[in-house]
Amino acid sequence: MPARLVYVGMAEGLLYVAPFVGQCFFEHSSVDKEGTFEWAQLEGFINQNQADMILLMASTDVVQQCQRSSDIVGLSRIHQKVDVSAGWKAVLEQFSNRENKRHAQLVEQGFYFDVSLEDEHFFSFYRSMHVPTMSARYGPFARSVQEQAAYLEFVQARNVVPRPSE
Repeated sequence: MPARLVYVGMAEGLLYVAPFVGQCFFEHSSVDKEGTFEWAQLEGFINQNQADMILLMASTDVVQQCQRSSDIVGLSRIHQKVDVSAGWKAVLEQFSNRENKRHAQLVEQGFYFDVSLEDEHFFSFYRSMHVPTMSARYGPFARSVQEQAAYLEFVQARNVVPRPSE
């Protein structure tokens, strides 16, 4: 039976999220139309575009503005893990074209990147970058591997990964 999915959200979602959801729930899927509008127009857009499924990828405050009692709200998270055992060059080869461009821009701006297996660098990264980033993105819904468990994984990986040459 034909069904209709409407995706509303960030443009990147048209490339990754919407096709994935379409494959999971629908036998055939295609894009009818694309366009942009301001978040203030969201409720009117949803009311005009009745569908079997509306997938809204937005911040919590936007979702709460137009949430209905029958809606299912889920958090979108990704698990990021990069194998650094083959060295920095191999890590860069795993990047997408977009990430390679972003990396090059950051280097041009004076940033530098390094692979470190030192305990103090792990704790510094976890506390000053990971935790604040997750808190800023997800607020009270933030979920992360606890510091000690993440550190034990780091130690285990460090013990099987050869140290990069100086």
